[in-house]
Amino acid sequence: MPKQVQDQTREAYRQFQENPSYPSLRFKKVHPQLPIYSARISNNYRAVGQLDGDTVIWFWVGSHAE
Repeated sequence: MPKQVQDQTREAYRQFQENPSYPSLRFKKVHPQLPIYSARISNNYRAVGQLDGDTVIWFWVGSHAE
């Protein structure tokens, strides 16, 4: 992953910790049955995680193309 995207990912994670509803994150559910959510890292990259209680376990960061 490019260094710039790594830095953007860290910043998005920091924002998410402070406020999961932070507008630029666009945090949303992406699976109809499972508690799988997406958060925006940049225009081209997203993080995907599973909600477990009040914790999100992030398991993937990649581009829309992936």
